[in-house]
Amino acid sequence: MEERKPDKVMQRAIMHMALSSIKQMVESGSIIADYALSLVGGSLGYLNERESNPDFVRFRKMSRLVYKDEPQSGTSYPMYGLDGAQTGKYKFGLASNENVNMLFKLHQNFSGKSYETPKQLKSALQKLLEGKRVLELGCGPGHNLAVIKRLGARVSGVELRKECKDAVPDVDVRHGDAECLDEIFGDERFDMIYSKDLFCTAVLQPGKSERIAASTYRHTADGGMGLHHINYTKIPLPMFLLHRWIANREAGVDPVKAEDDFWELDDKQRDDALWTNRCSIDPQYLVRQSFTLKEYVIDNGELNMIVKK
Repeated sequence: MEERKPDKVMQRAIMHMALSSIKQMVESGSIIADYALSLVGGSLGYLNERESNPDFVRFRKMSRLVYKDEPQSGTSYPMYGLDGAQTGKYKFGLASNENVNMLFKLHQNFSGKSYETPKQLKSALQKLLEGKRVLELGCGPGHNLAVIKRLGARVSGVELRKECKDAVPDVDVRHGDAECLDEIFGDERFDMIYSKDLFCTAVLQPGKSERIAASTYRHTADGGMGLHHINYTKIPLPMFLLHRWIANREAGVDPVKAEDDFWELDDKQRDDALWTNRCSIDPQYLVRQSFTLKEYVIDNGELNMIVKK
C-alpha cells in the first residue's frame, strides 16, 4: 500500500471536519440529502460555474413557461461500483433541471429568433419544433420528450431500461438499443436526433459510439440535425465526498469504507474521479458519416456536439 503523504492526510482531516456536521444533520433527518448537496455546491460556487454563460442564464430564467407543469415519473435504477456492489440509485430528474441546455443550444444554433419575454421564447421554440419528428437516444422515462411534444414536435425515444416504458403517459418510448434503429424504426427518418449523457464512457465504449453515430446518420432526414450533450465538469472535493457518502449510505454500503477506498487512490486517480464524465465519441466519427460539425465545445457545464446532415 502506498504510504500516505502528509498533504493527503491533512486534506482528508480538513474534509472530515468540514462535512461532519452536515452528515449528522442528514442522519438526524433535520435536512434532506439533496438539499444538503445543493447547499454545499452553492457555497463552493459549483452551480454558478456551470451557468457562467449570461445568455444561458437568461434563457433558463425565461424558459419557465416551457417547463410549466412538466411531468415527473419517479423512475429510478440501481447503480453499481467496480466491485459489483450496489452504490445507490439514480433517479431521473425533471427536464427543467437536466435538459435546459439542449433547448438553449437548439435555439442558439437553429432559431435566430430574439425574445424579451417567456411567452416570446416559448413561441420561438414552438415555431422551431412544430411538426418536427424528434428522437431521443437514451431517453429514460421520457421527461424531456413530453416537454418537446407540448412544443409541437412528434416525439419518440429509445431506452434500454424496460422499466422506463410507459412511465410518462402519451410519450412514445421504445425499448431497444440505439445501435439498432433500423430494427426499431424501419426506414423512418427524424428531423432531430439528440442525447444527454449517452456518449460517455460510463455508458458506451468508443466502438459502440461509432456504430451509433452511423445509425443516427441513416435515420436523420436530409437537412436534419443532431444534438448530443455530456455533463462535463469537475466536482469540488467536499461535494464529491458528501455525494459519495450519501449514495453509499442509501444503498446500505459502509460509507466509511467507501471513503477509505477513495483516499487510497493515487493523486491522478482521485483527480480523475472528480470529473463527471468521459466522452466516448470522437467528432471524426460524426464527420465520417458526412455530418457537418457545427459545434464542439464545453459550455454551460456540458460538452456539446451539434451536427447537421
